[in-house]
Amino acid sequence: MVYNNSTVHITAVCALQRGGICLKFRKSSFLTKLIVVGLLVYAVISLISLSSQVNDVKASTAQLREQLTAASEQNMQLSEQIANINTIAGVEEAARSKLGLMGDGEIVFYDIGS
Repeated sequence: MVYNNSTVHITAVCALQRGGICLKFRKSSFLTKLIVVGLLVYAVISLISLSSQVNDVKASTAQLREQLTAASEQNMQLSEQIANINTIAGVEEAARSKLGLMGDGEIVFYDIGS
């Protein structure tokens, strides 16, 4: 190794040999360092961007799961109503609520106060 103006210039290092070939190291140029730093900055920015996209997708997934749960509950309620409509009690309930009919001996009271 040769020391020149407080910087290290490695001309040849034969201590690291592979297959009898002496590996030569040289100081990398400023342009090479700038390219490497630029690539690292790009990689970090890309990772941050991807992280925010992953968080957005997780949030939308949670929202879709809530919608699925609500739709499943509504589906179960509708299934119960379909099963209930085929019974006598279900038919009577539908006649009372939708058609305003009443059974024999029943008295209907209307609230006119509101």
